Amino acid sequence: MEKAQSVPFSRLPGETLVWKIAAIIQFACTGSSPRYYHEFRSEDLPVIFEQMVLQLQDFPKSPIPYRPQQAEPNLISEAAVRLIIGLSGAGKTSWSSQLAMHNSDTMAYFDTSDTPDQNLAMSLTRELAARFIGKLRDGI
Repeated sequence: MEKAQSVPFSRLPGETLVWKIAAIIQFACTGSSPRYYHEFRSEDLPVIFEQMVLQLQDFPKSPIPYRPQQAEPNLISEAAVRLIIGLSGAGKTSWSSQLAMHNSDTMAYFDTSDTPDQNLAMSLTRELAARFIGKLRDGI
């Protein structure tokens, strides 16, 4: 766990990273696609780790039916960046997932509630880079 805690740019607890990697390894043990031979090649690891980042940063599922909250922001906006803040349970996550469903732009969701203050800038940078730059084959 100590090694997992020290992973750079991670906003997740070490235990979460260990469990996630353990789940990927267990799935490989089944011999299911694409791990027919129950192996991980070193050249495959960057893709596997990128997949982990994408899975962990995706938007939460939007509730059905979606019920707008009082005084919530409009879904449509000309703003390039929107920072949505509020008390726990105020509907921020539901609102953002609803927005993502109705918007064709590439968007990022970043929940800061479990992120230590000292890791916030690095964590946000990593998440945004994975979302917006990670799709480019040649990198930055």
